[in-house]
Parts: sequence; structure tokens; C-alpha cells
Amino acid sequence: MIKRNLFRLMALMMVTTLCMGFAACGDDDDDNDSPIVSTWTNVSNDNQAFQFKSNGEVINHLVNPKLKGVVDNELSDSEVERYVYGTYTLSGNNYTITWTRERTQVVKSDGSREWVEKTYSPAKIDQGTFTITKDGDTYFLTLNTDEGGGISSSWRGWSE
Repeated sequence: MIKRNLFRLMALMMVTTLCMGFAACGDDDDDNDSPIVSTWTNVSNDNQAFQFKSNGEVINHLVNPKLKGVVDNELSDSEVERYVYGTYTLSGNNYTITWTRERTQVVKSDGSREWVEKTYSPAKIDQGTFTITKDGDTYFLTLNTDEGGGISSSWRGWSE
């Protein structure tokens, strides 16, 4: 009787382990397999980057190279680094970015640094078209905005 119960218990544990193993091997692919999903560095300014994530989030990161790691006590409050957060949607080669908040690091006049958070209300909207081209091993993202007669910016990166 004990052997039979032990056998059943072991069989149940093996089946449970197999079920957990198969559940862990599920489809982890994200819904957004667009080539825009990547980190893109501004072609004309290596201190600025966009990160488009597969879950629809986007981050714009800007570093002020004059202040990065350097504190000049003569400065009034000066921006060192800024992250702007939002979401994006794509339709063909059209994009819409909804910027919702930013986080900025500033250097105070006494040399100390602090992070300042700001929520956009209402959210800021950027819209336009995008193209992705390849030159050798490097991909280029071009964003053309609908605002102000159309502004074009180029970004260097790779498709993930």
C-alpha cells in the first residue's frame, strides 16, 4: 500500500513538473515585431537616443555633454540629463508618440544634483511618418514630423 501511494505521489509530481515545464516554454514573442523596436542614436548628436520597446513604450534620453560629470559652481540650475517617457503606435509607416512625463537631472548652483519629475497634462503628441533603411551593417531611422512644415531627424541603430 505504501509503495503504491509512493508511486502515485511520484507520478503526480512528475506530471506536475512536466506541465510547469511546458507552460514555461510558452510563446514569449511580443506582439510588436516592428523593425522600429530598437535603441536609436541621433545621427547629428550622439548624446540623444530613442528607445522603442516592443510593448509600445518609448523613451527619449538626452545628456548635456558639457555638464556630464562636470560641475561648475558658477552655473545656475542647469539640465544634465533628461528622460521623456511615452507610448507609441504604428500604422504602416505612420507613427504617433504620446509623451506623458519626463524626469530631468539638474545641477544646482551649489553643485548638488537632483531629479525633477514632471507629468504632461495634457499629454504631448508627436505624429508623422518613419522610414528605416540599411547601409552595410547599420540601420537608419528617419522620423518626419507633421508639425511646423515637417521636421526630419535621422537616427542610427539596429533592428532587434
